[in-house]
Amino acid sequence: MYEKHNSLNIYLAKAASIVFYIFLFPLICLNKWDYNRHIKKKHYFYESIIIRLVDHYPFLYEINAFLWHFPIGIRTFDTIPPLSGSVLQVGCGTGLFNKYCKKYKKNTQIKEWVNLDLNMKSLQYGLKKKRFQSFLQASIYNVPMEDAHFDKIVFSRCFHHIHKPKRAIHECERLLNHHGEIIIYDPVKLDDTSEQAVFSNTYFDGTICVYNKHSLVRSIEKYLPDNLVISSVNYKRNPSVLNYNRQYRHTDAVVVIKKIS
Repeated sequence: MYEKHNSLNIYLAKAASIVFYIFLFPLICLNKWDYNRHIKKKHYFYESIIIRLVDHYPFLYEINAFLWHFPIGIRTFDTIPPLSGSVLQVGCGTGLFNKYCKKYKKNTQIKEWVNLDLNMKSLQYGLKKKRFQSFLQASIYNVPMEDAHFDKIVFSRCFHHIHKPKRAIHECERLLNHHGEIIIYDPVKLDDTSEQAVFSNTYFDGTICVYNKHSLVRSIEKYLPDNLVISSVNYKRNPSVLNYNRQYRHTDAVVVIKKIS
């Protein structure tokens, strides 16, 4: 059903991007005005109104995710390869990926699932919604788990929020067992051809690393230790507002990194 209506979903995504922009235009203008006002005062790491609201109120985060993923919703996670064994989910948020797995009976071979995030409000919301039974409030730079514990580590739409990718990748290397895998699923810009990632403070997504197809892979390769190698890189342009909005076109990238020793 999802694939059969792929072209219809693209049309809906393009139309919705216009409709959402029209209805949200006053809030967008207020948010941008407030953001620009602080940036001019050299508050370079200032978080905009929308970012602060989304961080503080998890249900607003889910509305935001609904808008970006419309009309396919959590089916955007179809792109992530199957998971099994012991899994660490980095930046789990409110547990939308967990919700997807339960609803569509995916990843049934997982024996242990550790949900990691820094935002306690999001973690508590996910727990309340029964999307997971436990969580770990910690940074991916310093995970309080023993060495070689996980078979899979997945970054689901959160890698661009990692400000120190080298440190994160090296911590993942420590946590992975032999022949374990890191799976990075992230949107990348289509209209950008620069070779390097750009560190930017945005008024819609906070302080992030902006990647395109070239810079995502190059950035990862730059920080890989000798016993980690990229085993595959794939792209799928899911029919969602994020990928088919009129201003910034994206596609979804999946990078799989394997531990070879």
